[in-house]
Amino acid sequence: MPINAKPPLAESLATEASEGSEYKINIDRYSRAKERAINIIEHVEAEHQITGSPYLASVAEGLKTCANFLHFRHYPTLDQTRLHSALFCKKHLFCPPCAIRRASKQIQAYLTKLKVLRAENASQRLYMITLTVKNGDDLAERFEHLNSSIKTLSKNRTRAKSSRNKTEFTKISGAVGSYEFTNRGNGWHPHA
Repeated sequence: MPINAKPPLAESLATEASEGSEYKINIDRYSRAKERAINIIEHVEAEHQITGSPYLASVAEGLKTCANFLHFRHYPTLDQTRLHSALFCKKHLFCPPCAIRRASKQIQAYLTKLKVLRAENASQRLYMITLTVKNGDDLAERFEHLNSSIKTLSKNRTRAKSSRNKTEFTKISGAVGSYEFTNRGNGWHPHA
């Protein structure tokens, strides 16, 4: 497939899938991710031209072929359709299809552990907390600000646990986290 060509439409890949089925949803999701990967290729290649980095050259080559082949299989005994095999570049920091795959694997691993913890202590409640900073033009500076703020929060939580000055964060018994970076035209917006 040429670099600037759009990937095949999801409808052409999943003609036999009924509207709203899990199979069609997966195809749509990977199709949108592949479109984003094609846009990223141009930026990576431009940066490679400036820096001459062999790593960026390998990233660009991987992005060109990543998710060009997806093989879904229906498991009738489970009544589920799953991705059976695929061609991935495994550069999840640059590649949207690989990021989807990695996130899916992490969710499965954490869900198994979560079920065990919930069975041991049913009174534990789950919360989603998003920590963020204001948008800015310099991604490295915004990330460092967020990261140092989280470290400060963690230190204050540790100190508060051993003193009388309890905070809401001292009630947390465990956490799973990740960083996400977005830029929708208003500057970089990192959040955890």
